[in-house]
Amino acid sequence: MIGMRLYGDAGVGLQQVCSLRDACLFLEIFPKTVAAMHAEKVGFVSSHILTVLLKIFYPASLVDEYFTKSLIASGQAKTRYAKTSN
Repeated sequence: MIGMRLYGDAGVGLQQVCSLRDACLFLEIFPKTVAAMHAEKVGFVSSHILTVLLKIFYPASLVDEYFTKSLIASGQAKTRYAKTSN
């Protein structure tokens, strides 16, 4: 909105590029750098969080696994390396 008001139609593209840059910087690069600099501390804290998340989402994982296996068994979904008859 601000980009369009300041620079017209080109501002929309500029705003997208700036948003992508900021997202990459703050959501990808910065956390990895902090984790690399303080690996033991980050690993200790995140292991507890990941254990809790694993226990919470385990039922959803089982449902997803059952759904996927049933699709493959019924023949509705073809795997990437499935043999096809010509």
